[in-house]
Parts: sequence; structure tokens; C-alpha cells
Amino acid sequence: MTSERARNEQRLCEVMSTAFDAEINGLRDTDSPETISGWDSLSHLSFALAMESAFAIRLTTLEIVEMKDVAAAKAVLRGRGVLI
Repeated sequence: MTSERARNEQRLCEVMSTAFDAEINGLRDTDSPETISGWDSLSHLSFALAMESAFAIRLTTLEIVEMKDVAAAKAVLRGRGVLI
């Protein structure tokens, strides 16, 4: 894992931890609302806003809806040119 990729993974972890008010020590691609306490519809919107700020991107409504798990969130970031 490159250092940029590692930094972005850590940044995503921090964003999720804050948005979902949960201690997240490393993420699995399969993590979702079923495995992360605090991931509900309202915190999902906070997560999307925090991602936009942390990664200097602008998400579409479709991208926000598609982020149903960590793998999907990473795919959105990759689609925006973020190395993760």
C-alpha cells in the first residue's frame, strides 16, 4: 500500500468514525449499516458531507445513495480520482 493510499484509508476511517460516532479501527470492505453502529440515514448524510470535505470532492445524489458499504464508498472515491 502506498503512503498516499494508506493516508486516504486512514482519512476515510476517521471520517466514518466521526460521522457514525463509532470507534472504527480499520475498515473491511463489507462493513455497512449492519456492522457499524450509528450508521443510519441521518449519519449517512453527515458521512457524505464529511467525505466531500475531507477529499475535496463533490458527490452526486446517486453516489450518495450507492454508498451502501465501505467497498462502495471506496469505489466512489476511486471514481473521483482518489487513490484508495
